[in-house]
Amino acid sequence: MTAAPSTGLPGSSLFEVAWDDRSPFAAGLVTGQQAVLEQQPGASVYHLDVALSDDMTTVHGREEVRYTNTEDVPLDSVVFRLFPNLTGGSIAVSGLTVNGQPVEPIYSLEDSVMTVPLSEPLQPGQQAVLAMDFDVVVPTDPETSNYGTFASFDDVLALAHFYPMIAVYDDEGWNVEIAPPEGDVVYADSGYYLTRITLPDEQVLVASGVTLDESRKDGQQVVTVAAGPARDFYLAASDAYQVVSQQVGETTINSYAPRSLQRGSGEVLDIAAAAMRSYEDHVGPYPYTEMDLVSTATSALGVEYPGIMALTSR
Repeated sequence: MTAAPSTGLPGSSLFEVAWDDRSPFAAGLVTGQQAVLEQQPGASVYHLDVALSDDMTTVHGREEVRYTNTEDVPLDSVVFRLFPNLTGGSIAVSGLTVNGQPVEPIYSLEDSVMTVPLSEPLQPGQQAVLAMDFDVVVPTDPETSNYGTFASFDDVLALAHFYPMIAVYDDEGWNVEIAPPEGDVVYADSGYYLTRITLPDEQVLVASGVTLDESRKDGQQVVTVAAGPARDFYLAASDAYQVVSQQVGETTINSYAPRSLQRGSGEVLDIAAAAMRSYEDHVGPYPYTEMDLVSTATSALGVEYPGIMALTSR
């Protein structure tokens, strides 16, 4: 389905970047993969502005997302997943608008589904801009937070699926079922993420994508990253992280871990570099210019995200 022009839609209030401008994402893709930026014009574009609290247990965010109806039927609503309400924490949405007009959402399935009714059906190829504020409470017990993938524990903040995420519309309609507690809860279409993160200055940030800009002032740092195309957006942060890196072709591989785990961090880096060379020889190129390996309190051995793998520190 070809997207209709975005004329008349609200622009982003968070970034001076047009919805159709994919140039910020080129730096995150190796040369041979950048042609993908000209494909999938209907992919959702997320603009996020998030602030992490000093104790790294709460998140305040603003989200603006341009959604395109890529289906062959009109849609009378757009549905978001609110995964923190299922994984030991919570997320509350406020100030919801569609194309600048206030809307009251409908919640269901333990408040993990937010249905946004539309005043007029969104026809195939048409677009809408949905905007909202959100506040997240992050669990501090990794045993109750989806294998510790969404938790603040042992001086590490791990933020998987922490923001309102558009659900997948498939041959059965909006996919909103509650996933089994074992394994990955996220089922999502690939999109583009332009994200500004404000966090305490002493924290080392690791996020999907590549850094476009960073600044520091009054004990805070502000980092802007671009990721896409990517299924979702992940970040981790810790004041204990140290990083070691290797280059494989156009991709920088980074391994983040506390000082006490530096020997293991170096071994992880060597294994990842060897694996990447082998996969590129036998399967195909890795698309991103960064691969981050990050030590977290996950009770799984490892969990993969776009451009990042969270590995257990235990």
